[in-house]
Amino acid sequence: MSMFQQWMALSACVYLLPYLISGIRIDHAAAAIASGAILTVLQRFVRPILFFLTLPFTILTLGLFMFVLNGMLLYAAAGLVEGFYIPSFWSAVFASLFISLVSMILENQNGSSAKIFATQKSRQQKYQGDGAINLKEVSKNHWE
Repeated sequence: MSMFQQWMALSACVYLLPYLISGIRIDHAAAAIASGAILTVLQRFVRPILFFLTLPFTILTLGLFMFVLNGMLLYAAAGLVEGFYIPSFWSAVFASLFISLVSMILENQNGSSAKIFATQKSRQQKYQGDGAINLKEVSKNHWE
């Protein structure tokens, strides 16, 4: 997923959070867009460092600590953006569950469509359309 796509997806998720979790408040759409941008930067650059530093906790909790880590990033983004309020840390953790679910769905959808396209493209290149298979010897006993 490109950085722009991630920004737009996170902005949409942040905009929907007040409807899903009580206590979270977005004053205006610009706050959702700004928080989406900050979350994108935090998830792209800060999260891998924090993941490495908290790897023992993540392993010990079988990956559940990642939700706490994502909640920390969301809570930090809410602290940086005026107009985006999260009342407590645990509200941020629950909100991060929703964001993680949406991100996972979007990542899987984009990855699978790219794989299908690549497979179809490679099949089109091997078959010339007249029913014959065009092969050439790349190395000894290896044909493509």
